[in-house]
Amino acid sequence: MKHWLLVGLLAVAHVSVSGQTTTQLKSMEGFQPQAGNWQIVGAVTMNPTVDVHEQPSTPPATMEATTGKKKRKKRGAIPPPPPPKPQAVSFEQGTGILLNMNNDSLNDALVTSWEHGDVSVSFDVMIPKGSNSGVYFQGRYEVQLFDSYGVRQPGFSDIGGIYRNWESTPARQWIGKAPTVNVAKAPGTWQQMTIQFRAPRFDEAGNKIQHARFDMVKLNGQIIHAQVEVPHPTGGAISPQEVEMGPLLFQGDHGPVAIRNLKVRHMAPMDLEIGEWQYEVYEGEFRALDQVKAATATATGTTPALNCRVMEAENKYGLHFTTQVEIVEAGEYTFRIGYAGGIQMLVDGEEYAKEDKGAARGERKFTLNLTAGKHELEIWNYKFAPWRAPRLGLFIRKPGTDDATYHDADSYPVSRDLPKPIYVEAESRASTLRGFVDVKNAEGGNTRLSHSIGVSNPEGVHYVFDLQRGLLAGAWRGDFANATPMWNSRGNGSFKPRGAIEYTFLQQPIAKLSDSLQAFPSEVDGLLSKGYTIDRESGRPSFQYAVNGTMFQSDIQPSEDGHALVHEIKAIEEASNAEGYYYKLAEGSAISLNPSGAYAIDGQRYFLQMKSAHVPFIRSTDRGMELVVRMDQSPVAYEMMW
Repeated sequence: MKHWLLVGLLAVAHVSVSGQTTTQLKSMEGFQPQAGNWQIVGAVTMNPTVDVHEQPSTPPATMEATTGKKKRKKRGAIPPPPPPKPQAVSFEQGTGILLNMNNDSLNDALVTSWEHGDVSVSFDVMIPKGSNSGVYFQGRYEVQLFDSYGVRQPGFSDIGGIYRNWESTPARQWIGKAPTVNVAKAPGTWQQMTIQFRAPRFDEAGNKIQHARFDMVKLNGQIIHAQVEVPHPTGGAISPQEVEMGPLLFQGDHGPVAIRNLKVRHMAPMDLEIGEWQYEVYEGEFRALDQVKAATATATGTTPALNCRVMEAENKYGLHFTTQVEIVEAGEYTFRIGYAGGIQMLVDGEEYAKEDKGAARGERKFTLNLTAGKHELEIWNYKFAPWRAPRLGLFIRKPGTDDATYHDADSYPVSRDLPKPIYVEAESRASTLRGFVDVKNAEGGNTRLSHSIGVSNPEGVHYVFDLQRGLLAGAWRGDFANATPMWNSRGNGSFKPRGAIEYTFLQQPIAKLSDSLQAFPSEVDGLLSKGYTIDRESGRPSFQYAVNGTMFQSDIQPSEDGHALVHEIKAIEEASNAEGYYYKLAEGSAISLNPSGAYAIDGQRYFLQMKSAHVPFIRSTDRGMELVVRMDQSPVAYEMMW
């Protein structure tokens, strides 16, 4: 290892203890020696327009021409050197970020000096345009880190995909697993990933009895994998031999990648196995548990995991589940059962949780000391509440572990009380959806936009416009909207974007200010929405609003490549009326000018590129930083890329 990589680093050792959260990247001590392509730095900037595979050409020092039979060379004037080619990646010295800058001779993987079994790992990742990396659990099972910006139909090789192996024997082939949705952000932005991994299990003779499994993979706030078994090591593994413990590995030979906020939580193995569940279905308007038990089952069957969706009914039903759990090691176990309707849970015939109300909703938790061997689990559930969706989930943990899940994902969804979803799909032309939208605020909670409209585009880039503030409030890619909370039963008037939405800010963006130092209004002031018109051909809306009596219009449409949004704001009366008005393009904790000419917003969360000739300025406020432009007779236009 080159010694200069360790200059100025803070030494923080990795501690591999069950249940303890540790943070890396203040030292290289937790990693095995490598060629030097990996180093720790203080800041990284990636130009989103430069592909890492583009190589600068080297022009000759002189220009020579050959003429005549003697091929006499004529020396001409030396042209000026071409401007330097923009760099894809630049960085500053410091600590806190792990950066790979590989080349033909320096291209090692980065392997931890510690090993893990069951583990939860989270980190932020930044990938330049065209780059490729991956994180291998136990050095054997890869989750892809890839520039998948704008991909409409992701595959196993896109970011978040679980990679395939390279076996040709059918019995050992693994074709990989694509993410359920592509929520990749633009190259050069920070993306957040959380992965929960369950190591393979082996018997006393060393024979594998359970495959490795990714219990959950989350990218940019969206769950893209749940309960995915991986039967064999994936391509590029450090060994084809599967083990109980192995290192974490980051791929270093396919392109640059930056990692920060790496957190590792080691978990004790949950040596508890639950068999198939036998179930009985009861139909009727049950108002008490005794009524269910006195009824006759209308259907029976088995399910590998607890699932209240074994019947078609959304309401007026009863369910009865039984199974056996085998405890490998005697000890203390905590059970948590979540439900809608009435519930009863028994262990070895003893009742430990009960809620005898058909319209109830909640969770019950209890802790038992269980002996090694088999134990009987029994669950009753009934519901008489049309406004509640079927909901039943079981979690079990013991000291040193996180909750292990023993139900199907659709039996206990993250969002409560959402029955079968009602989706609004993007069409062949733009479309609009009026409704409330909950957006993240600066305090980490939600603010409900009560005058909002969602706009879909056939290109797959969508946005929310806040009519009350005249604000492009957020944008996302992929599927359009989930209107279930708006249209199911009585509804609450809100819809949810179906992608990883990138929020902007929550202030009125346009105001007439006395000078460039005056603050924008903290509340809506002088702005009145005048509605919107719809273009007949494209279906795209144009938003009109008056600010202190001057009329403005916002037009938003996909960029030429279909991956970003272009927003144009203009005065629609006398152009001179725009004099004295300022427009806030963005705000965040940090704003900087990227080498590409785009502005990196809020620590490279997203980019803004000016499309008009206006030159914005960055200013500090008590809220952080703002990117502001002074308006004039011409329209202000910028591109939002995330």
